[in-house]
Amino acid sequence: MTNYVIDFDSTIISCESLDELAAIALHDRTDRAVALKKLQDLTNLGMAGKIAFDESLVRRLELFAPTDEHIQAVVAALSDRITPSFWQNRAWLQQNSGRIYVISGGFEECIIPIVTKLGLLPQHVFANTFVRDEQGVINGHDTSRYLSRAGGKIAQVNALALEGLVIAIGDGYTDYEIRQSGQANNFWYFAENIERATVMEKADRVLYSFNEVIEYERMGLLQTA
Repeated sequence: MTNYVIDFDSTIISCESLDELAAIALHDRTDRAVALKKLQDLTNLGMAGKIAFDESLVRRLELFAPTDEHIQAVVAALSDRITPSFWQNRAWLQQNSGRIYVISGGFEECIIPIVTKLGLLPQHVFANTFVRDEQGVINGHDTSRYLSRAGGKIAQVNALALEGLVIAIGDGYTDYEIRQSGQANNFWYFAENIERATVMEKADRVLYSFNEVIEYERMGLLQTA
């Protein structure tokens, strides 16, 4: 059996969900443009593997304070940013949902409402989650989650103990690390939304559409990747 470990941001959706959430949360801030630029720079540094993911996450969350209202708004916005080839293949995704795992450094509050539109299983989503104070106000993230720290994707895939072929699909260095660590047989770079040259060069394959995954399965080319 082939298992797919798929990233969320810039893969299942065409943007970075935390950046989008920040844009909404910072809407009324006078320093909005400066804060968003800092956040996007941190996102890119983390995706390229130039700073540790946990450092990138903490520093990004220091730039804004999301509320439940902001989360609801970003989920609505992300619903219109689902990557076209994923949306076109939602019937296949639902039929094969038992062997598809969404593993992301994003937040499940933003991810689960989107991936369930594609027929994927909420219990197969492994991501970060927000924590709240006694008044229910978001004041941080759950640092006990694998995905909250460096090497989190590696640890999470290892904990799943998947049997059979494991293929990691995504656009970031952390997706490549799953393959590098031996927890995945292959790393396929997903380039439909963004091309990160330093990560692409490490990939076993470069995909420009999720259609290619389905075609590789149909042709029996997975084992030869």
